[in-house]
Amino acid sequence: FQAEDGIRDLVRSRGLGDVYKRQNQYDAWDCFHSSPIIVDSVAYVGSERGQVIGVNINSGEEVFRIDTGDDGVGIRTKPNVYDGKIYFGECSGIFYCYDLSTELMVWSYDTNPEKLWPDPAILTDIAIKDSLVYFGGRHSILFALNAETGVREWKHASPTNQWILGGPAISDSLLFIGSSNQQILHSFNIETKNLRWTTHVDGRIFGVPFIDGDYVFIGTGMEVDDNIGSIYVIDKLSGEVVNKYAVNKQIHSSLKIEGDAIYFGSRNNYVYSIGKTALINSPYSEINFSSPENIQVGSISNDTT
Repeated sequence: FQAEDGIRDLVRSRGLGDVYKRQNQYDAWDCFHSSPIIVDSVAYVGSERGQVIGVNINSGEEVFRIDTGDDGVGIRTKPNVYDGKIYFGECSGIFYCYDLSTELMVWSYDTNPEKLWPDPAILTDIAIKDSLVYFGGRHSILFALNAETGVREWKHASPTNQWILGGPAISDSLLFIGSSNQQILHSFNIETKNLRWTTHVDGRIFGVPFIDGDYVFIGTGMEVDDNIGSIYVIDKLSGEVVNKYAVNKQIHSSLKIEGDAIYFGSRNNYVYSIGKTALINSPYSEINFSSPENIQVGSISNDTT
């Protein structure tokens, strides 16, 4: 728990100081529960107790279980399976690779020595391409680790120490990942390891960007009760905003596109389906009045008048 100062003092005054322990805390907008990944009819999912469990989806039988030994730390994001191994990160900032057949740990990587934020929880999904594993989190760094050895091949640290929340998603040599209070979608070239562009949006990017053809689709939001949240269509090569659909409530999860329909859920208790082609082709307004407190008027040039 996270105690108020008065509660903390009360705990100490009653001789319970040893019982009180600061835990790795999560705001309501970045609390995740691990989604399963299904491989060869087995659903692998993380737990709040440092475990990853595999269940046969046909029989319901447990066929895999590993325990990191850290009982009080949650694995809150979806694991990934690659080349007979399972990869996942947990909320104390340690990233693991386990062998699926032996259930033994192959390697682990501790992000704590490099963290730019006190709580280094790994909060993003995991992308794997060309034997490199990509992930981010509260440590404010995009990591790329060798899938076989766990050695860090490269990293990109946020210049303003902002958490990495949304992503990563990879299309060919392009990687897309979103930040928290920077309110930015980043695009990297994973071959050159260079940042290609950044695009500002109206909120934090929580889910995994969805890449469809020439476009990247993302959802945004801020605090759970704020009236901020939109769907963005962004040109994947230039970073230009093609269009935006304002929902005016937090969009916490990833989008899904099937055919010409974009599906997503929102904090306002609605599930939406909107037309992809219509969203791409609709004129994008340079001036957008989304609320009395948030008025966008584009660029205004200063002169001597």
